[in-house]
Amino acid sequence: MVPNLTPENRTDGFRVFQIKPGSLFEKMGMKDQDVIKRVNGQDLDSFEKATGLFGALRNEKTISIDIVRNGARINYTYEIR
Repeated sequence: MVPNLTPENRTDGFRVFQIKPGSLFEKMGMKDQDVIKRVNGQDLDSFEKATGLFGALRNEKTISIDIVRNGARINYTYEIR
């Protein structure tokens, strides 16, 4: 993943690429060039926020991810078992 930058050079999510077959991202339905915008309602607008948020997800039972794919917004919700 790399930061997705606006024309003003601000981070507005994280772009995923080179998704490997069988990886967690593939199993979640993500595709190359998807931009993860929010996780559990939290904007991913900085690297620090993203790394802290992903660490905090370990104890969650449900994860909601908002992405943008080819200009369209998509929401995935996952139940962790």
